[in-house]
Amino acid sequence: MASQFSAGMYFTRRVLGPFVGAVTKKLDYYSQFQPSSLSIQQYLDFGRIGTAASSYSFLKNELMVRLANIMQEFSLLPPKLLQMPSSKMVSGWYCESFEDLLKYENAAPSMENITAFNDQLQIILKRHAHVVETMAEGLIELRESDGVDIASEKVNVFSFFFRFVGGT
Repeated sequence: MASQFSAGMYFTRRVLGPFVGAVTKKLDYYSQFQPSSLSIQQYLDFGRIGTAASSYSFLKNELMVRLANIMQEFSLLPPKLLQMPSSKMVSGWYCESFEDLLKYENAAPSMENITAFNDQLQIILKRHAHVVETMAEGLIELRESDGVDIASEKVNVFSFFFRFVGGT
């Protein structure tokens, strides 16, 4: 775990550049937590009794945990893949989304904040709409630029893709 954490730190510093200080500390903090597992029954129950304020309070933290964990996993991909333009683009999307969500970290669940948060989520959803395709393009770039045998890296790459396609 320590070596995985160190790799994540290296990746985080490399990607975030000038934002290293506060954002890196927040990434480190949120990546320590496991994303919540919710059952269909829990979703249904929340739909009956939940409020916009409780949804906001849950999501603003849960999404930062999930993004921080994905960003840390990203750092475990083959280094040559991380250097491909498409891979850099995807990592940039995740960094930008994490930074967008940090604005709400300590914000109260007022109607104004909830509305702004919902608007921000729509922007983030659009930003991430083509993550899988863009990462696949990164694999093509890697194969074409370096002649790397992607199959030799398949465990890290395919487990990473699984997370985007429907894994948890």
